[in-house]
Amino acid sequence: MRPPIFYLGVITGKIKEKMSISVIIPVYNSSNTLEKAVESCLIQNEVSEIVLINDVSNDNTLELCIKLSNLYKRIKVVNVDSNINLGAGNARNLGILISKNDYIAF
Repeated sequence: MRPPIFYLGVITGKIKEKMSISVIIPVYNSSNTLEKAVESCLIQNEVSEIVLINDVSNDNTLELCIKLSNLYKRIKVVNVDSNINLGAGNARNLGILISKNDYIAF
């Protein structure tokens, strides 16, 4: 059995028993690599939320995102409704607004 993990809060100085992390993954025509990226997040106990931001993909990335979100309740899918790709930075900013945890990873 693995011992509990404790994290020291830098600002509060308090110890937290468990950290919950939201991972934001911008995706654009990423169907070849998406499943592996999601799997690497799912094996981490601290990751309680994965936000997939589909930024106007024109392959089957959106369908794969939806499939993964149906398989795993920790995954949220956001589809950017735009005529042009807005870029990874804008997708990350959108993910920050949507995420529910205090800790965020990209």
